[in-house]
Amino acid sequence: MTAPHRDSSSTSTSGDDHVGGRRLRVCLVVPGFSTSAGDGCIPALRAFAVGLGRTHDVTVISLRYPHTRTPYDLDGVRVLPLGGAFVTGPRRMRLLATAAATVLRAGPFDVVHGLWADEPGVVAALAGRALGAKTLVSFMGGELAALPAIPYGGARERLGPQLVRTAVGLADRITVGSPWLQGRLPEPWRAKSSVLGLAVHGAQLRGRQREPAAPLRVGLVASLLPVKAPGLLIAAAALVARRGVPLDVRIIGDGPLAERLTDQARRLRVPVCFTGAVPFVQLNAELCGLDVVVQTSWWESQGMAVLEAAATGCAVIGTDVGALASLDSALARTPPGDVSALADALLRAAGDRAGTHAAGRAAAVEVARVYSVDRHLARWRALVDAPGRPNTD
Repeated sequence: MTAPHRDSSSTSTSGDDHVGGRRLRVCLVVPGFSTSAGDGCIPALRAFAVGLGRTHDVTVISLRYPHTRTPYDLDGVRVLPLGGAFVTGPRRMRLLATAAATVLRAGPFDVVHGLWADEPGVVAALAGRALGAKTLVSFMGGELAALPAIPYGGARERLGPQLVRTAVGLADRITVGSPWLQGRLPEPWRAKSSVLGLAVHGAQLRGRQREPAAPLRVGLVASLLPVKAPGLLIAAAALVARRGVPLDVRIIGDGPLAERLTDQARRLRVPVCFTGAVPFVQLNAELCGLDVVVQTSWWESQGMAVLEAAATGCAVIGTDVGALASLDSALARTPPGDVSALADALLRAAGDRAGTHAAGRAAAVEVARVYSVDRHLARWRALVDAPGRPNTD
């Protein structure tokens, strides 16, 4: 792999300086990217790219979505989609080779950052090395997971672990979305790892609208997939109802488990409002109507849905994975799959409404402080500029 000629004069900072340092040429390699402000494809990732684009020149190489190869601009960010869709088998390697070549043609870059450590990570690491750029690789999902009972996890794949090992070996820095996930990195990888979760964009989240005290409105926001274990909330709500405490349950999202969950709620006689998929621009109105947001997942690298709900003032209860595992303001943390522990936590929340609302206010303050846009971008730049080992706080 040969890099194009790099004109050293293009790194001049005259007229391009800002508080965070000189303007950088940044390439983000991602699995999918929004085509418009209303496109719900990984909104936090779009917000990161657009925020970065305010102070740097950002190009996005999107491997699989959108299903087109026509370049476009979105809020100042140049997007080069490869339209890989559901490419598998030998064609998968051709897709990754095409992606690496696209990075080289679009360069030169100062930084190449792969978000997800398997396909995007290996493309970013290989192409970044060829360009002589700083390379970052971020674990963003289930790359390290191996949950055969579901089944779920990149570590169960034949090729996935090899891609991850190659990406990590070549990268200058690796990032993870939560301290919980950092603790699951192999020991040799932790030395060059940092916690860098995606930001929660407060400008998109209004102040939470309070509702009457009863019944407690409990919501789950997730794709209805086995790894999200949404049926745990229905089962817990049934236990709570047997103890004479009704809950107002809302499940926000869609997916292959939708029909099964509807049948479960009917069988257990739990009234559940299934909203289906809600466009991101309308999601805030749903979140503002909740008293408690619940996470039921077996695995989360970060858990953006819970953090976005917490930012509106929802109290947080859920499984001890992802960012929730280190969220100081969480009202309760429960072991994955433990329906009795979740039911007990919901009973306590329903019995102490003042305490539940106070926990929601504390969650909003914590999310605004820890997951602010400015903090995220500043820490990203610090990783890029750091000559030695990264911070792991």
